[in-house]
Amino acid sequence: MTRSGIVTSALLATAVCVILLPGCRKVELDENSRARLAVVPDDRNVLASVTCDREPRVPPLDGGRVLGRTGNTVLVDAPRSVYRELDEMDGLVRVVVWGEGAVAGRMDPLLRTQLLEQVDQGHLSEPISVIATFREDSADVEGRLKTAGAVPRTVAGRVVTLDAGFNAVMTVLTFEDLLTLTRPRQLRMLGDGS
Repeated sequence: MTRSGIVTSALLATAVCVILLPGCRKVELDENSRARLAVVPDDRNVLASVTCDREPRVPPLDGGRVLGRTGNTVLVDAPRSVYRELDEMDGLVRVVVWGEGAVAGRMDPLLRTQLLEQVDQGHLSEPISVIATFREDSADVEGRLKTAGAVPRTVAGRVVTLDAGFNAVMTVLTFEDLLTLTRPRQLRMLGDGS
């Protein structure tokens, strides 16, 4: 994409966010959310978290769904048209665009909940531990993760453990060769059998 194409995309994303996304009239989208919105095709769902100053009362989501709730934040996967209605939610504080709705399928539900908690608490820069699984033919995974702002810890073939803040996790989710992102699970020791 040319530099003028990038600028045009950014301007269109800003215009779309002002018209179609919740909070844009009441709450400004952050730069990372605007960038993620810019690459979501118009005919695809948008995955976004909506934070209110009270328990959110989500209107009917025609063609959309609520994927999670924590505190005063709700995660919504819905067509852009639905976001006009969400803009009218009482007590709207913040909207964070996660990306295209399909990225939700790459995330383990526990990781999705942990990220939603970070958004609810406003702790987007705090790193969390993540396990990323890539396709066999993936190239320069470590370098791309570092460029995304993640810190790779262990690389074992196509599986990488890493630490990343919210925005770095959202960037990793856009990697075409990413299969899944999961939250590490702590194994419990079983009794010695006696």
